[in-house]
Amino acid sequence: MAFTIKYLTRNEIDDRQWDNCIKGSKKPLCSALSWYLDIVSPNWHALVLENYHAVLPLQIKFKIGFKYTTHPIFCQQHGIFSTINLTQSTIEQFYERISRFLFIEIQSQPYFLHKLNKKIIVQTLPNYELALNNSFFAIHQKMSRNTKGNLRQTEKHQLTVIRTTPPEEFYKFYLAHHKERYTLEQFDRLNQIIHQSIELNAGVIYSCLNDKNELISHSLFFFINNRIIYFKSVSSEEGYFKRANFKILSTLIEEYSTSNYILDFEGSRNEGIARFFKGWGAQLQPYFAIRKKSHIDKIVNFKNKHQIKWI
Repeated sequence: MAFTIKYLTRNEIDDRQWDNCIKGSKKPLCSALSWYLDIVSPNWHALVLENYHAVLPLQIKFKIGFKYTTHPIFCQQHGIFSTINLTQSTIEQFYERISRFLFIEIQSQPYFLHKLNKKIIVQTLPNYELALNNSFFAIHQKMSRNTKGNLRQTEKHQLTVIRTTPPEEFYKFYLAHHKERYTLEQFDRLNQIIHQSIELNAGVIYSCLNDKNELISHSLFFFINNRIIYFKSVSSEEGYFKRANFKILSTLIEEYSTSNYILDFEGSRNEGIARFFKGWGAQLQPYFAIRKKSHIDKIVNFKNKHQIKWI
């Protein structure tokens, strides 16, 4: 049976049908839900298979009269999300449609890749996931020696984990202690994500207290279907010293052990962070960066480099 793929602008997209497709796909992600896309990529467009059986979100931008698509910030993977088994022909139709753009940057789930044309570059990127279907004891046995040692360190400091921190307190703490480089606009979008995720019950903030009941570390996790996504974490100097983030993660893992949940660490290309994720026993689950270069590639990169104001 042949299906039609439609190119839709934001005001043509049915949010309910879109979100049902994302939630019913093989790997549902909060970053692909309509509310999240509205924050990170206002006026996003999409390719939509008939009756929303499959969708592909697109961040559309314009530079000097050229229309192109890039991957939005705070989104690790997008690509095709589908509630049905897609034929190779349908997958090719999706990629043929996006290949019409002069410049493409998309980070895609690994399920729907085929042999792309030679102008499109595909790079394999690392992601780590931990299945929580075993007991905490069994999961702990597979942790690295370094992770086990850090967990022993947390026991010396009488740390407590709570889940009642309001989003504004998380964001204020994040601004005070973060080590990431974002623009003012990107910080505003991050703040919106934090607040909206809590308001919609899509996110949970785990916070760590020291023995004086002072907050020293926070982590924000997204929950969608059976997937827990490790979105953002931040610690004070004391939190780093007392391994508070280890306490938070071990608490969450113990809570959801012997369940069908998967803890998705989201990355990373940084060797130290990747080693931290692997230390919990997480397995490599790669995804792909798809990039098509053209004669506007240098213009796009030059404009981005010289127009951004960092803080």
